[in-house]
Amino acid sequence: MNYSIQCYICREAAEDAVTSECGHGYCSNCINTWLNQSALCPVCKATISKNQLRKCYVQVLVGDPIISTQNFQIFVKTLTGQSLSIDNAHVSDSIRSVKEKIEKATGMPQSEQRLIFSGKQLEDNKSLSDYGFNNGSVIHLVGRLRGGLCFYEVTRGS
Repeated sequence: MNYSIQCYICREAAEDAVTSECGHGYCSNCINTWLNQSALCPVCKATISKNQLRKCYVQVLVGDPIISTQNFQIFVKTLTGQSLSIDNAHVSDSIRSVKEKIEKATGMPQSEQRLIFSGKQLEDNKSLSDYGFNNGSVIHLVGRLRGGLCFYEVTRGS
């Protein structure tokens, strides 16, 4: 299996990898271009500067963006017991992109999907790696809870 540090900006294997003080990894060119436009980390919005960047030689810490470059399969299970598989999933895939695949397969609009993994509701802007997905992981698909308060006018009959 091949491993590399993933750039949070281009989502590719980082070239000339560097990390910020907040711990996020990037391609040197990607983060330098980013910092020409913004002084905030693109991931956590912490203030960072070019002189705070550190070259990565080895980065093997739990939770760091070291990723497998291979795709894997995840499963989606509905409340009715149906199951579908999503092939070619990658740890960098966003939950939003997973919802797009589910919508194509089931017809259920993304806005009505709630995805649960390990007891947590998945957020659209996060990635599979943020939740610790790996080959064979199972997501539970449930519909959005519909709520609200209905008001009815009650009139007395004569």
